Amino acid sequence: MNAKRKKILSTYRLIVYEDGSTDLIPDQIFLEKPKEDDKEEKKCSQRILQIVAVLKETLVLLHSETLIREEINVFALDKMVTMAVNNVSKCQGLSVPTVLDKCTRQLNLNKADFVMQLEQALYHVEDYKEADLYKAIYKKCLNVEDVLLLKEVFREICVFGKKDEK
Repeated sequence: MNAKRKKILSTYRLIVYEDGSTDLIPDQIFLEKPKEDDKEEKKCSQRILQIVAVLKETLVLLHSETLIREEINVFALDKMVTMAVNNVSKCQGLSVPTVLDKCTRQLNLNKADFVMQLEQALYHVEDYKEADLYKAIYKKCLNVEDVLLLKEVFREICVFGKKDEK
């Protein structure tokens, strides 16, 4: 077997509905490592870039799953976070423990805490700044670019969680 890693150019999610119809949804480009010439993302710390990539990939998975069923429980969310960590690690050429470490130990959380706090941010807070996960990640931001990227993804998280209420 050839041990050389192949570069992933793009990935898609295939959604098959009970009536047999399908949707092919492109994954977010955010999974890829930032390009060297992308000065804005280059200023962000690797920790924040990887955490945000996991959160964004989890949102993609959540979106796909909510097209199939309405309610997402904490066990399904845990599975999606695991898949997101795996996808981010593959796309960025990192090991799974490296990416998971950014989301857990470096935030003084274990994986269950990370998932529970993400669930809180999705469904139980009015303002993203109230979310425990936002606060934990915010403490690790090193510069303005980190904070801006974090705010962007948490706005998306809160919007996603609130769309189910309407």
